[in-house]
Amino acid sequence: MKRKWSVLSGITLIGFVLGCDGGGRGDGGGFKTAVPGSKRLDELSAMENDQLCMETAAFGWTFDEDYCRLTSWYTLARESSGNGGLTDADLQATCEVLTNSCVGFVPLACPDLSCGATVGEFAACVSDYRVYSAATPPCSAMTRATLDATIANLDALSDASACKTIDNKCPGGLALTE
Repeated sequence: MKRKWSVLSGITLIGFVLGCDGGGRGDGGGFKTAVPGSKRLDELSAMENDQLCMETAAFGWTFDEDYCRLTSWYTLARESSGNGGLTDADLQATCEVLTNSCVGFVPLACPDLSCGATVGEFAACVSDYRVYSAATPPCSAMTRATLDATIANLDALSDASACKTIDNKCPGGLALTE
């Protein structure tokens, strides 16, 4: 079964942005920013870029565990293909270890100004990321039998995501700066 690792790489980069330690919490709704949505990321002033970074970090702080669990599922899907020796208990325990070691570790980073996507497209992707990452089941649900189906469901969510626009306009994903 072919995995969509390029889509994951774009989502992973968004996840790094969302996992920032901004000290704030999202309000349960979509991502909102004071930076005009029609402005391209590569046209932002330093002040607008800082504003977008701070707002993204504040919104994304609540998704750190979801992001880490999402990357754990994808990592284990990749690692377990061809490795029939991993039991369901091995997968679940490894997923927990990977998730727990990731939580709180993602550094503060901002979108790279060289990307041609607009602030509005970026905001839509950030909002969709909440749905995408929150759809990831707990590690205790991971079994060899459910792994491929879960990844297929996550891939379908990713394909329907506004992040596809980011993937198209920023072929390398959103490079991050500290």
